[in-house]
Amino acid sequence: MKRLKYLLPVLTGIIILCGCASPRPVLYPNRYYSRMGKIQADKDIDQAMKFAEQHGLSATSRMKHGGNVCTDMATSTARGAAQGAVSGDPVFGTVGGAVGGGAGSITRWIFGGSQQNPAYRRFVEIYLTEQGYRVIGWQ
Repeated sequence: MKRLKYLLPVLTGIIILCGCASPRPVLYPNRYYSRMGKIQADKDIDQAMKFAEQHGLSATSRMKHGGNVCTDMATSTARGAAQGAVSGDPVFGTVGGAVGGGAGSITRWIFGGSQQNPAYRRFVEIYLTEQGYRVIGWQ
């Protein structure tokens, strides 16, 4: 039973880390790629991604979802207040709506709200193209 107590946090951490893995560029096997080989190409991709981050770009753009947290909380607060007024307890409805709306929005933001930053993606593609690679997509 004690093992289960420790297993849940470990599994949760693994799931979160797997969900946070950012897509990587897929390279076309042109002459340059063939000459460099997969190992060197992977190192060059890592370098391109690091270079983009050094220039202030992040792989995912979660920031635009941060504003949605406030909007969702405000909307849910109003909805909760209205439902609470009808049921006779507007304070409970207001607090419940705020907590529920905020929690739902934050959960979406953490687990499903990240999108690949187009500027980061383009930066990495240009870097790799200048090296001699051809990026055909991301996965």
